[in-house]
Amino acid sequence: MKKISLIIILLSLASCWINADEKTTNVETNNNALEIKEYTVWLKENNFINIYWNIVDNNTNTLTSNINWKIDYLNCEIWKQVWKDTIIAKINPDNDSLSYKSNLIEIESYKNQLQNLNKIKESTISNYDSQLKQLELQKKELTNQLNAVDNTIWKNDDEWIKNQLKILDETTDLLNKNKANTLKKIEDNIINYRKTIYNSTKTGIKRLDEVFWITEKNKSLNDSYDKYLWIKNSNLKSTTKEKIKTLLNDFSNTDETLSNYDNNSLILFIDSTSNIFIDSANVVDNSTASIWALEESTITALYKEFMSYSDWLINLKWSFENLENSKESTILSFDAQIKELEQAKSQINTQESNLNSNTQTIKNNEQSLEEKILNINDAKESSIKELEIKILSISQAINQINITFNENIIYAWISGIVKSKNSNLWNSIWIWSPICTISPNENWLKLEIYSPEKLEVWQKFNYYKDSKLIWEWKIISESPIKNQITQNLTYQGEIWFLWLKEWDYLDIKVLTEWNQDEIWIPISYVKPKLDWYYVSKKQDDKYINTKVEVWNMNNWEILIKSWLINWDILKQ
Repeated sequence: MKKISLIIILLSLASCWINADEKTTNVETNNNALEIKEYTVWLKENNFINIYWNIVDNNTNTLTSNINWKIDYLNCEIWKQVWKDTIIAKINPDNDSLSYKSNLIEIESYKNQLQNLNKIKESTISNYDSQLKQLELQKKELTNQLNAVDNTIWKNDDEWIKNQLKILDETTDLLNKNKANTLKKIEDNIINYRKTIYNSTKTGIKRLDEVFWITEKNKSLNDSYDKYLWIKNSNLKSTTKEKIKTLLNDFSNTDETLSNYDNNSLILFIDSTSNIFIDSANVVDNSTASIWALEESTITALYKEFMSYSDWLINLKWSFENLENSKESTILSFDAQIKELEQAKSQINTQESNLNSNTQTIKNNEQSLEEKILNINDAKESSIKELEIKILSISQAINQINITFNENIIYAWISGIVKSKNSNLWNSIWIWSPICTISPNENWLKLEIYSPEKLEVWQKFNYYKDSKLIWEWKIISESPIKNQITQNLTYQGEIWFLWLKEWDYLDIKVLTEWNQDEIWIPISYVKPKLDWYYVSKKQDDKYINTKVEVWNMNNWEILIKSWLINWDILKQ
């Protein structure tokens, strides 16, 4: 890449070089008195490289809102000096708005999810602890067996076998009891989820009835709905109302546990009901707003409300399916352990005639139990961690919604000058909307340096303004990623910014160590050809084209790696 770049640069100079050479030759032929421009080769005489730079704005602070509502206090004028912790804006929610009430419904659903997840976590811990307890009992007994073999205290083989069979029978009974208890807890949780699904659906259906005027009971709660709502898409409205009527009829024939639905049909019911809420939200979204009777904010709130019912039902379906899956996995886990105990009983019966050679078998079983205990502990940790992540996610969602219930006071994070103002007093504002931008009083500019060569942090450089040396300073940080277009490395330099501003011009020279044996010549003395690079070197009062090996280029000079020595004379 370096050689290609040099070819491109040098070729751009070739035509000028050749024309100058021809002109000089003609002049020499006709007028030998004309002076020839020459250069005497010598060692490198400077220890710097010129680099590119940019002065940019640094560390500005943009203040944003945390809730959706209106600004009722604003202290943000462009070029105004503000101090850290100064109150910039105050934003208050509307407790009577539909969005506020929708948030109340959403946070309640999150709390129910949180409660159910904590129950699942408790049940999961109990299940794994029960399995571990059984395995620890088996491990303890195997240890006792191994000690008995090692100490030759098995004096009565028949008595020992009967004792082992008794222990296995008792362990099997205990597993069956734990299995029944665990399954009962899961079934109780399933019943609770069915009730939660019933209550959530009931609340949502009642709201659909109120908005869509399905029954006489909730009709005429708001006359504006019938006049203005969903008039853009009457077909969607009609289809959705028919679906709601069918849903109301089906739902009126069930109880709070939805006992007329088995688990599979209940999943289908939830999906169908969730889609009805989505269709209802789309009907609302396609509605026409009326300034006096039905505002756009009401339509938006209704849309969010129906979508939140749909999301809540889908979350309930997911939790319900998880409970069903945990039930199946619990049965499989307990059955597998019981089967293992039955196999152990069979093994003990076959060992009656060979107890003295059982030491290795006991050790293998003990090792197998250790592995099972380790695997179950890992599975327990993984399951609990997964549940805790979900619990944390829902807790964070609750905290985020809680923010919308409180007054949002925006403070300045830094002392500085207001650079931009994005909102006005009494303006409606949405979450994360920018209010204003503040530049800090100090250190609000930074120097970005772009270098084709590798620099080091704390490496020194000189910087000049209007050809006058200002100061010697240093590199303070680097970026490990190259610019994809220029292939330059990016650094940040520390300088004295007094009297400087963005986009000011500076001349920057990075101070470097250099090899005393390096030979650098002006680039205008190098002629690129297709096969190599050449210079016109003086030999016996004649100029002969001579090959040279070139390397890095800097400040219109190029490094010569070979075939030139000190005191060689070149012609331009």
